[in-house]
Amino acid sequence: MDRRGTVITAVVLIAIGAYLLLANLNLIPNYSFTQLWPGIVVLVGILFWLGFIFGKDHDPGLAFVGTIVTLVGLFFFLFTFNVDLLGLGRVDWDDMALLWPVFPLIVGIAFVVLWAAGRFRDWGVLIPAGILLLVGLGGFAFTLGNVPVFQNILQWWPLLLIFFGIVILIQSVTRSRSK
Repeated sequence: MDRRGTVITAVVLIAIGAYLLLANLNLIPNYSFTQLWPGIVVLVGILFWLGFIFGKDHDPGLAFVGTIVTLVGLFFFLFTFNVDLLGLGRVDWDDMALLWPVFPLIVGIAFVVLWAAGRFRDWGVLIPAGILLLVGLGGFAFTLGNVPVFQNILQWWPLLLIFFGIVILIQSVTRSRSK
């Protein structure tokens, strides 16, 4: 294990130990594992991000995977802590039937991150990004179309079409200039 890996491992162990000690001393809320397990998923995602940031190659694929894993872990926290969402009330696992469009949105966001992590060179990754973002928003239009807060968001979805049209136009212009 290189020096960075050792430091990261040490910091993670210290953070977990500090949390457990403070919880045992009743100085902070003592959450159960059934509430905290998404933290493991988030931690794995963060480790991928650290690999991207501190790795020699700065492999954009690590940022892509790190984004997906981190966002999925954060999304799962909504369910384990029964977060109160506007228009939906307290979220539990039964609400997955309404919230499934988050998954294509997360992957669409990860493709945008991949494009940015690759220094905005591979414009082709924006095509699946756009498709997945539209599928996610379309899914929400179907599952949450009657929620007032979401109706306001749905008014602005055509901005995605405008954005991707501009991206394709810029790509076309820059490609023809380089030839």
